[in-house]
Amino acid sequence: MELSWIDGVEDGMASEERMLAHAIAKVAKVHRERILMVMLGLGSIREAAFRFRGPNLLTP
Repeated sequence: MELSWIDGVEDGMASEERMLAHAIAKVAKVHRERILMVMLGLGSIREAAFRFRGPNLLTP
């Protein structure tokens, strides 16, 4: 990102949001089961791996 091409605060904020979304997506792709384990308070990573079934927990 080159700051000299940013027209205003909104452009800078939008660029930062895109970079943050990209970083979060990369981390989630690698550590999905561990994130679910912590968020759902599960006892093991195996439970999180079997719990995830798609966009929501109801989709097999």
